[in-house]
Amino acid sequence: MATLNKSVIAVGTESNSSSNIAVRAQMLDANSTNFGALTTVYAYSSDTSVISNFGTACTFGTTSSSSLQYSQYCELTGVKAGTANITIRDAATVAASTVSSNAVAVRVSTGVASSISVTTDKASYAPGEKGFLIVTVKDAAGLVMPSGSYSLSTAVSYSANLGAATVTSSGLFNSGAMTVERSSSSATAPSSTDPIAFAMFYAPSTSGSFTFSATPGAGFPAAVRTTAVTATATVADSASAALAAVSALAVTVASLKTLITTLTNLVLKIQKKVKA
Repeated sequence: MATLNKSVIAVGTESNSSSNIAVRAQMLDANSTNFGALTTVYAYSSDTSVISNFGTACTFGTTSSSSLQYSQYCELTGVKAGTANITIRDAATVAASTVSSNAVAVRVSTGVASSISVTTDKASYAPGEKGFLIVTVKDAAGLVMPSGSYSLSTAVSYSANLGAATVTSSGLFNSGAMTVERSSSSATAPSSTDPIAFAMFYAPSTSGSFTFSATPGAGFPAAVRTTAVTATATVADSASAALAAVSALAVTVASLKTLITTLTNLVLKIQKKVKA
């Protein structure tokens, strides 16, 4: 089984770590039991002019601390801009292999950092709710850039008082430095196969909108280093949210009442027919 770990790579060979490598492979039997570290697997590219691997052994392996499932990570080598489908086989040649995985698409980028996008993981939060600010670096075509170090002109600013427990150790909130990388979902990270930079925050305790603002720094075109990119989210009014929940419940109850009445009438009709 092949899983996309990271959507885009640069030209060159990936370094062997679980956060850097684009494709993760697992060998499973007919009962979906993990083979562990017993079987070497090999990566094959559908277009070797884009990604050159064809029968390349996947050499880096690790076991997940949560699932205890063993995975191998396949170091791909990007050659030029484009996209190739990667499949995993159990042998170094197609002729010798007996098993082939599903295909996953990996893009190779030769772009130059030209802009950023700033988003939050949700549009609306409850008062004090944990959230994530996400910054993505894009090339001139608007495509996501590969993993790497980039800079903002200053630390990310925000328009309202965030919760007291907001994590400010992230470079996004205390400096202009940022590293974009693939992120896996956890209590302290959003989920993304696109390389991103992120910071955890806690929403304000009062209702209303709040805005994050970031400006590209050194390494970006001069034209974009003077304009801030923003993301706005909302803190829901607790009373309004409660009223909305009660209203939704009332609609559900009314629907159930109608359904019960319909079923009761149907049962009565059936009883009359049986007695007749």
